[in-house]
Amino acid sequence: MERIKIGELITWPIDIDVCDDYDERVFVAFCGPLELTEAGEREFADVLERDAIISRDSRDCINFASLPAETVTEAERLRVFFHSAAGYCSDEKWHMWFKD
Repeated sequence: MERIKIGELITWPIDIDVCDDYDERVFVAFCGPLELTEAGEREFADVLERDAIISRDSRDCINFASLPAETVTEAERLRVFFHSAAGYCSDEKWHMWFKD
């Protein structure tokens, strides 16, 4: 397993599943690299500084289950970020937060 900041991970050319065993609200694929706008960096500053765990077992995935003191709020912020990065947000928000 490997720990990495989400802000660094999104710069990689990687296709990987994003999972959370906390309450299973985050489950989506991430396809990088991804670049954020200044507004996106401000909006998701807390998420970008968060550690992710990359497990390389039967399938590669990013997981947040082993992180201490995870709360519903943290899980929701992760869900909003990764689902938005996958395009599950309005066009207006996509263009405000991410660069094409």
